[in-house]
Amino acid sequence: LGAVSFLGGAVLAYTCFGHVRVRFDSWLHPFSNYAQNYQIIQAQFGLAWGGLAGRGWGLGRPGMVPLAWSDFIATSIGEELGVTGLMAVIVLFFILTARGMRTSLGCRDDFGKLMVAGLSFTLALQVFAIIGGVTRLLPLTGLTTPFMSQG
Repeated sequence: LGAVSFLGGAVLAYTCFGHVRVRFDSWLHPFSNYAQNYQIIQAQFGLAWGGLAGRGWGLGRPGMVPLAWSDFIATSIGEELGVTGLMAVIVLFFILTARGMRTSLGCRDDFGKLMVAGLSFTLALQVFAIIGGVTRLLPLTGLTTPFMSQG
């Protein structure tokens, strides 16, 4: 029932909202319209330029990527620290989320338990959505990375 509701809402959002259609189409066909997909293409090149070990602190060119300080900050980190550094940042977010879930298990009252678990899950979902959007695993959502982005 949940999956059917999700698919129905996704189809409804795709048909009713133009920006959802643009983001989904640019996710499916990233090189079809260069002017429209300029940000995504530049982010992919910046992430690829970093390689495995990165260019080093201050040696990358994150200014070439549009919105490198807010939406695409993971690309900037991936360029300067490489895939290894980006994975380290993701592991830190995982540790923070795991500690939050562990805290929710230790709470005595029901409200505190649900609040901490919900906040931890929201943090994990937001990081997954934005890192997945930058790495082209998911369509871009316009979210910002918690504790890192300007927005």
